[in-house]
Amino acid sequence: MDEAGLLQFWERLAESGGEIEAVVGDVSVVEDARRMIGAAVENFGRVDVPVANAGVIP
Repeated sequence: MDEAGLLQFWERLAESGGEIEAVVGDVSVVEDARRMIGAAVENFGRVDVPVANAGVIP
């Protein structure tokens, strides 16, 4: 998913009351993965359950 698609998806989830943090990155790039984890910890205080899931949402 590209950044525009991610932001559209984020808006839909936020409208339904979810607490969302959207970060664009490539999980195969260590620095991107660290940035994603850092964003989750910064916004939610911790990571409870990591899920290895990468792909495209049509």
